[in-house]
Amino acid sequence: MSSVSFKYIFIGNLNSKKQIIDYPSNVNESIVNNCSKIFDGYCNNKIYLYDERTRINSNQGTYYFTILASNIFYCALVDNTYPERNVFNLIDELEKNMIYKKINENGEISLEGRNQFNKILAMIKTTSALERAQESVNELKPQLRKEIMKVIGNNSELTELDIKADKIVKAAEDMKEGSKKLKFCAWLRNFKWTLIIISIVIGVLLIIIVPVVLTEVQKAKDNEVGLIGSNTNTNTNTTNIIFTKP
Repeated sequence: MSSVSFKYIFIGNLNSKKQIIDYPSNVNESIVNNCSKIFDGYCNNKIYLYDERTRINSNQGTYYFTILASNIFYCALVDNTYPERNVFNLIDELEKNMIYKKINENGEISLEGRNQFNKILAMIKTTSALERAQESVNELKPQLRKEIMKVIGNNSELTELDIKADKIVKAAEDMKEGSKKLKFCAWLRNFKWTLIIISIVIGVLLIIIVPVVLTEVQKAKDNEVGLIGSNTNTNTNTTNIIFTKP
């Protein structure tokens, strides 16, 4: 929205057919002439339509004008994008404060009236600026809301991605633990079969070796017994020979 506020303000008294105030005084002469023509046109009419709000669009801006019950003519030129309500808010404030009565002996606005006029105009300008700022904020609200929702959506997506990533990491860890368990089970199974094979081999060896060992031991015992018997007989014969010698 444009930052331009009031381009020109004209106030005239239809009873005296005199101009009370124009603001600012250094505007383009064509603007002043246009407002004066509108005012003169009303002055030449005998019947007034009070509180009727009229506007005329031009390349200079929009002219708003009206006549109030006090027979005071108000005209304001503003930018085409300037809110109409702000124009008539100013007119209502000027009428309520009876600026048209604060005049000198020449029918022109007095110093007191001009000061009050400037205060009212400044107040309306401030209000208008605040309204324009509020309107700008209101215009931005949908976009901001959209961006916020977009950010929230992105955060939600990021959260979902984090959750999925955590699930993937946990699944990988579970898979790793499962792999370790499978390896241990496979090792245990292999170890068990190794033990079984070793036990079988040992058993077979025992079955083969033990009888052979027992047989050899028995043979050794039998040989030992035979040798002992033979030695006993020899000793007896020798003794007999010794004792029978002449």
